[in-house]
Parts: sequence; C-alpha cells; structure tokens
Amino acid sequence: MINFKCSKNVRNIIRIILLIILIPIVLFILFLGFVTVTDYKPELKTPINIDILSKENANSDEYTIINWNIGYAGLGSKMTFFMDGGKDVFASKPDTQYNIENIKSFIVSEKADFYMFQEVDVKSRRSYNINQYNEIKKILPNYNATFAINYKVPFVPQPILKPYGKVYAGIATYSKYTISDSERYQLPGSYGWPVQLFFLDRCMLLNRIPLKNGKDLVIINTHNSAYDKNGSQKSEQLSFIKSILVSEYKNGNYVVIGGDWNNILPGVDIEEFKTELTVPEFYIPIPETFTPLNWNWAVDKRVPTNRTLDIPYSHGKNYVTVIDGFLCSPNIEIIETETIDTGFKYSDHNPI
Repeated sequence: MINFKCSKNVRNIIRIILLIILIPIVLFILFLGFVTVTDYKPELKTPINIDILSKENANSDEYTIINWNIGYAGLGSKMTFFMDGGKDVFASKPDTQYNIENIKSFIVSEKADFYMFQEVDVKSRRSYNINQYNEIKKILPNYNATFAINYKVPFVPQPILKPYGKVYAGIATYSKYTISDSERYQLPGSYGWPVQLFFLDRCMLLNRIPLKNGKDLVIINTHNSAYDKNGSQKSEQLSFIKSILVSEYKNGNYVVIGGDWNNILPGVDIEEFKTELTVPEFYIPIPETFTPLNWNWAVDKRVPTNRTLDIPYSHGKNYVTVIDGFLCSPNIEIIETETIDTGFKYSDHNPI
C-alpha cells in the first residue's frame, strides 16, 4: 500500500488543467443557448415589405424572367466549399467584389421584366458585409423589389480554424411592374437541434402582379434544401410547393415558379453531361409525380446550371447538371428558355 499527498503546486496545476478543459465547454454551452434563444423562427406565411420603385402596370401578354443563384458573389470558378468536400470557406474580398460587379453588369445587360435571385447577402462575413440586395436595387432603379430571409445566424462556428461567422442572407425578386402583394412561405423539413441552428431556413417568395384581365401573374422564387441525402426534406418541400401551385391556378391565376430547386429537373438525365467526377449523393431527380397535370417545365438541357464545389471549376471535371429552372401553369405559353453559359466564373450557378 502506498500513501501519498498532493503538494499545493500539484493541486494548483490540476485546477488549471480543469479550468482549461471546462471554460471552453461552458462557453460553448452558453453560445448554444444564445443561438437557440435568438434563432430565426419564421411563421408559415409572412407578409413581405415591397420596396416600391415603379407603379407601371403589367399590360403586356409577353414577359421575360431571369433566374440566378448568385452564390453571394463568393463562389466563383476558383472557389471550393468546405460543406461540399472542398477546402475553402470564403473567397477573398477582391474576388467577391469582382464577382458582384460582373453579376451586376450581366443583370443590366439583360433588361428582363422580372429577376429572381437566390443566395443574396445583406450583411454576412462571407461577403464582407456587402449589401447585395441594395447593390442590385441600385442598378434596377425602376423595379419594385422584395426580399425574404432564409439564412440568419449570428455566428456559424464551422470550420473551427476559420469559422464562417455571421450570415444574413435570403432570396430576392425584382419586378418592372406593380406588385400588389408579397409573401414568404416557410418550406417544411429541418435538421435536428443543434444542427438546424446553423443551417438555412428554406423558403419561397411569392409575388402577385395584377394583370389587365383582373387575374394575377404569380411569380414564385424558391430555394429548396440541398444537403438532404435521403431526400426526405426535398420530398416534403415539393409536396408543399405543389399544393400552393395548384391552389393558385385553381383561382384562375397565371403561375411561374423558378429558382434553385436543388433537385435534378425533369427531362434531364442524371449523367446528362460528361464529367470526370461521380454524381454526389444529394443530387436527386424531381419525381415525375410532382409535376401537376398539364403544367410545363422551362428547362434548357443544353447547358448545365450548377457545378460541384469540391474542386475549382474545370470544364469536363466537376460534376455539372441542371437544378435551376421554371415550372409554368397550363395557361402560360413558354416561348423560349435559355441558360447563359458564364463558365461558372462568378457563381457556382449559371443564369436562366
């Protein structure tokens, strides 16, 4: 048997070691508590403020729409992304500024009636607090504008050595014509606590444009779930979206929904484009049963709309496919659909 007694110095060392271990744990628990209390919890349906910059009525029978996930001007061709198996967290400030200026130049050159954008930052560390919603609004001075939050987190701690930080972002729609009403619809499906605290609150943004025949042109901007390996969230969201579409059409309205579906669109083969990398498991085709009877997809299969972010973009290497496009109600005729091949230079998506 051995009898021993710790010296005062040894006890002090033990206390210091315990403090070193316990302080980070306590701080992390407090941080989780703070993020939980301040977590953005939107209602199922939320009225959205309309920035009124135009009172022009929609009196035409033909319209053009541009849709683009601009990737917060931080996912240009040189970028990878840690959530997609890459090594980068966010782009440099000069690259981000270069991307947003070129995105704005493209927008001005197109002169569309409606623009729908996803991953638009208002105040985020990843885009150096550039208010991209306002930046785009400035170059579209005669367009009404709406914005719906889908990512609002005070601090994202991943990755530990270079945390993502604060994110305040969403989806934005700009209309050349009067918007009578704008609403944010929360899409169903979420991750468990505490993971959900640091992920997007997926939503769609519905805008009503009054027409001369007394009906509405309903423009819906959507950004569906991405990291959903078994497809359960995607399925829930598609069912919810379908119910809204069918209801609006039954009311006699003209409905166009577009955006980043994060699903391979109907009519597009999962290996439509020849690439060196295999299909990531979270790229899932939209089931045939989703499309309402006699509704039509506006999809350009000639050009991919999205590329993987595990490596910088290199034509023929990254997996590419079509996950962005439009779905139109039967009372709308699709004249032409074109995806603009930007070479993924300013975003990991191409505009349609």
